[in-house]
Amino acid sequence: MSVSEKLDSFFKPSSIAIIGASQNLDSISGRPMKYLRMHGYKGEVYPINPKYQEIGGYKCYGSLKDTPVVPELVMIIIRAELVITFLKECVTRGCKNIIIVSSGFAENSPEGKLMQAEIQELARENGLLICGPNSQGMANLKEGVTATFSAAMEMENLSVGPLGFASQSGAFGYSTFCLGQDEKIGFTYIVATGNEAGVGLLDFMEFMLRDPDVRMVAGYAEGIRDGNQFKQVAELSLQQSKPVMLMKVGRSEVGKRAAMSHTAALAGNDRIFDGICRQYGVLRADNIYDIFDASKLFFQFKKLPDGKRVAIVSTSGGAGVMMVDKCVELGLEVPEFPDTTRENLARVVPSLGTTQNPVDVSAQIISMPDAFKKAMRIILAQDCVDVLAILVTMAVGLRAEELAMDIAEVAATAEKPILVSWSVSRALAGEAFDVLDRAGIPTYKTPVQAANALKTVVTYSMFRKNRLERSQSTLHPSFQANAQRKASALKFIRENKDSLTEYECKQLLSLYGISVTREGVAESAREASEKAAEIGFPVALKISSPKIMHKSDVGGIRIGIAGAAEAEASYLEVVENVRRHYPGDDLNGVLVQEMISGGYEVILGAVNDPQFGPVVMFGLGGIYVEIYNDVSYRAAPISRQDALEMIGEVKGSAILRGARGKKKADIAALADTIAAFSEMIVELQDVFKEIDINPLLVLPEGEGVKVVDALVIARDL
Repeated sequence: MSVSEKLDSFFKPSSIAIIGASQNLDSISGRPMKYLRMHGYKGEVYPINPKYQEIGGYKCYGSLKDTPVVPELVMIIIRAELVITFLKECVTRGCKNIIIVSSGFAENSPEGKLMQAEIQELARENGLLICGPNSQGMANLKEGVTATFSAAMEMENLSVGPLGFASQSGAFGYSTFCLGQDEKIGFTYIVATGNEAGVGLLDFMEFMLRDPDVRMVAGYAEGIRDGNQFKQVAELSLQQSKPVMLMKVGRSEVGKRAAMSHTAALAGNDRIFDGICRQYGVLRADNIYDIFDASKLFFQFKKLPDGKRVAIVSTSGGAGVMMVDKCVELGLEVPEFPDTTRENLARVVPSLGTTQNPVDVSAQIISMPDAFKKAMRIILAQDCVDVLAILVTMAVGLRAEELAMDIAEVAATAEKPILVSWSVSRALAGEAFDVLDRAGIPTYKTPVQAANALKTVVTYSMFRKNRLERSQSTLHPSFQANAQRKASALKFIRENKDSLTEYECKQLLSLYGISVTREGVAESAREASEKAAEIGFPVALKISSPKIMHKSDVGGIRIGIAGAAEAEASYLEVVENVRRHYPGDDLNGVLVQEMISGGYEVILGAVNDPQFGPVVMFGLGGIYVEIYNDVSYRAAPISRQDALEMIGEVKGSAILRGARGKKKADIAALADTIAAFSEMIVELQDVFKEIDINPLLVLPEGEGVKVVDALVIARDL
């Protein structure tokens, strides 16, 4: 049984003990009892403190062993140096679910790190489910379980709903919850995971995904500790049709350091994380309101959009143009309507309006009964429309309420989802907003806010649809390791523990069916001319040494060599140049390589990520990598379809498709190469640290690809 499957009694305890309970119900160690009573917890509460007989109306006990039953959940709120003693008392008493609120562990000092390691050992040895240390606790709002000291629980009549939320930051997590209450976002669960000495963020998210009352899971993360578990949670999300949305910090180097000091988390490479989120359908949020805005659509849409084509009808031309601009920026489509549709709309849209998408019905429509309903129905009937966005500006009072009733009436029978941006104070149109709320129609203050939320939901809907339509072999590519090939590859790497020469790197790639340039290593000027003649002029000469990463910086490259005499002279020149920089080192000769004209330079690489294992990186070469950092990542292995998606994600990919009249690149061969490369790095994941193929030359369509240069850096073996 997984950790997540054991958490039912953690979130639904029949009894709760609070070790270190205080009679000051406004203190950290007093608030849990205050909130449990305030929010209607039906179970037993056992304050533990030998100083008192009673706390907050609950009988107080001197020790955990004195409670009438074994508590199903224990909160520990005492000094850090005392935690181990009381944790051992929990073990003796038979308690399994524990929240350690106390701070001062791995996030604080080397001594604290040692104490946290002891907590982890106790948890492993005794099967404890520990949340924390340094945790602000959890709440199960369905059942009034408010095992937390967060002041967010000071609010009465908390909104209960289908959102589950897990956070590696207690203060920020409960702040998110608090703001969500203002937005009337209903939560089922919230948990602050703290330092994760036991149960982690992903365990809690997995539990929430399995709960039938939860329809979306969101979280705040500073680091993902187990990449494989992250993928499993993402797969469960798709199986359950419940989106997962994460605020993941640590994108910058400064942010990564802050995350480390806060919860001792490994922030990881954010570009890798972003690529894997795309690969597995996990949504990312830049801020709290991204989660709230998306959740409205996930909870209130009767069905998710089938595609990304947005029809817009607006009472303001300006609002319509604003939303069009944002939709186009986000990759949503705003289709043109057929002439017949425009003719039908012209019969109901006021003369001051427009009938093309976005449809401007103008403020006149407010005084035209039934006209707005007719316009909406005409638009919803179009095959080129997946979702309808309604933009209302300064409609207030009674007519605003009537307008809202028209929208609600149309939405009640519409097969396509509808959302509304109503840019007016609720104080002026409160009755209208109430009508839309009762009808379950999501509303936003601005067109841009609505477009951002719609993009998130469309991204998830289309990803899930694509995954369901794909075969298992493309979703989970696998391959049979070739023992002979793997043995040869390992021999290459283990015999050259620092790094391989370029020639050896290409031989390694060739073992996996990746096409490389024709070449050979020469150890004399004469041999260089002979090999050049054998390959065919023109050729390039490069110094061959695993120690020289940037050959051109030391004069170690000559290109465009057209004859035998030039080849001999170039050999001597290259060796002499390099000797000036590396006088005492043994060189591995000079690589004589065919020169290929035409094609497009791309970069293909791999890293062995601490969280996610072997990861593939793809980008366009030259300035696109060096200046724009325009790259895409995926966890290996990947399918050919995954590779095509990676290519399409790169902003400069239009160049490969033949921009400005240039020849189209062999994208099919490129995708096959990326997929084969991903299999290679899975097979060799125990021995490599980094691999760079730069450049990989993509030739015109039908002509394939060629590895021009490559670098393999091995792990310390």
